[in-house]
Amino acid sequence: MAARTDHEERTDEPAAPVRRRSRHPVATAEGLARGVLGGAAYEAAHTEGGGLSQKEATALAETYTD
Repeated sequence: MAARTDHEERTDEPAAPVRRRSRHPVATAEGLARGVLGGAAYEAAHTEGGGLSQKEATALAETYTD
């Protein structure tokens, strides 16, 4: 049996699951946020955040990543 090269397909290993990217990532993110926060809390946060500039929103988001 010949040695397999790096570019040949490996058939002895299980294939990794394919993860499809959503065509609507914003809708997906909104759905996840609503699921975590609940509808009323999501709407309140969305309303409050709607008045922020991009710079303000970024600064606020960064406070949650530390």
